[in-house]
Amino acid sequence: VIAMGEHLYVHAGANRSEWVENMEKDPNVRIRVDGSIYELTASRVGAQEEFDRFSDAYERKYGRRPRNENAAEAYLFRLAAR
Repeated sequence: VIAMGEHLYVHAGANRSEWVENMEKDPNVRIRVDGSIYELTASRVGAQEEFDRFSDAYERKYGRRPRNENAAEAYLFRLAAR
């Protein structure tokens, strides 16, 4: 999870995992942070500019960039308040 501004971002790379499919079916999600549960809405990031900002933040946090930085191919979701 990467925090940028008022949003959280979750990244699955090019892996269409079960949790990605679940969020695409129902964007209402819950996430637990430090013992608290937050109800949020997930939206897939399609804009390359936003994905590029995420990639910069990812590199700052993990010391490397995501493997696939193409917004059209990778699964990156923005989590926002409902």
